[in-house]
Amino acid sequence: MDESKSHLDALPPELQTLIMTHISSLQSLYALIKTSTHFYHVFSISKQKILSAIIHNLLHPEVLPDAQAAAFLTRQKPPLTTRDDMLAFTKTYHNDRKKAQVTEQISLTMCITICQLHRSVEYFLRDFVDRCATFSAQQGFPLNVDSLPLSRTEKGRIQRALYRLHLYGRIFYSNVDDLRGAHASEQAEFFFWKFPAHQRGELFFLRNYFHQRLSDAYDRIEDGYVESVLAEISESDESEDEERKKSNDSESNEYSDGSTNHGRPVCYGLFDRWNSFEFKDEIFFSKEHKIFHPHYIGDQIAAGLPSLRQFLEADSNEQTNVVQKFSFFKVDSLGGALLYQPQPFVNLKEMSLSKNDLEKPNEAYLWENGYMSHDWYDCSDTNGLRQCGYYFWDRMRLEFSGMIAEYDAIYPFNFVMYK
Repeated sequence: MDESKSHLDALPPELQTLIMTHISSLQSLYALIKTSTHFYHVFSISKQKILSAIIHNLLHPEVLPDAQAAAFLTRQKPPLTTRDDMLAFTKTYHNDRKKAQVTEQISLTMCITICQLHRSVEYFLRDFVDRCATFSAQQGFPLNVDSLPLSRTEKGRIQRALYRLHLYGRIFYSNVDDLRGAHASEQAEFFFWKFPAHQRGELFFLRNYFHQRLSDAYDRIEDGYVESVLAEISESDESEDEERKKSNDSESNEYSDGSTNHGRPVCYGLFDRWNSFEFKDEIFFSKEHKIFHPHYIGDQIAAGLPSLRQFLEADSNEQTNVVQKFSFFKVDSLGGALLYQPQPFVNLKEMSLSKNDLEKPNEAYLWENGYMSHDWYDCSDTNGLRQCGYYFWDRMRLEFSGMIAEYDAIYPFNFVMYK
């Protein structure tokens, strides 16, 4: 090991630079420059060239424009502040998406920001795939991610959706304390509708994943808070009743309707009393308010991927502070914008399949939306399959998992019935 390391250190700087430009992960680059002063010195001289090459290794060419736009707005100070600024940026972004030159070197500041964002993208990509694989195995559709690693296209689909969700937040939620400008229908028209229908579907998948990922923490935090406050109320009531009993024992009577001369029904439950308090509508934490969790979570998703990752890695107290912060919003423009649908969908003639091209939908999208035969199958409920992440997988994984049948001359690419 030491001998091979010394051989690498002895290489000319040009070859050391070339080696680093072919590294396929940021972790590998960090490990190399941390353990070798020679490689660290070469990296410090050619930082832009090396990072730019590694970013091209990490990202599918179709993902790079989204990563660059997300990084640009992440760095921009001040953020977009007016409706006109937001809509103008979305127009420029969509016009430039197709024009990105894959061979073009990325500026050093942009490289650094993309690398920082990509840590969160990779975190959620791994977590999403793990959750999909676990659920799929339970349902009898093993994704086989160990024996069949994710293809560049599969990774690209997930990366693209993650970067676009982050970009959406940077455009329309540049400051989470100040919901700005464009309303949900405008966000849909100028941002989401510009993507092909199957790519909007990928964003739905990721939004639902984040809802599932965050809802457990929201439930736990809210339940704990309610229970602690109710315990305080109960303790206060017992103390108050004891004092009244001592001072008014001779006047105390219980009536047949269950009430007492203390002015409260005996059967008046703690949760009813909680919900009767005057501050009920001013506070996030009450059992009734769980119906608003999707709105709060939608706003938190729009705060950006690093913020979401920090929340999931935080301890209970830090998570509680974050939840309280987002509990003041009930806007969820993300949910509203995604649900605000344009006229459906696209012409199948325009969607010639190529599993190496992220611009084209996979068989799962075509099946769900009626572009492929499903005469023998029940298409009424795909919620279960959605948790398998089937919009993101190549045909090979869909076949290996058993979610679609092998090629059949009469009924090609059919999904199995899912109950």
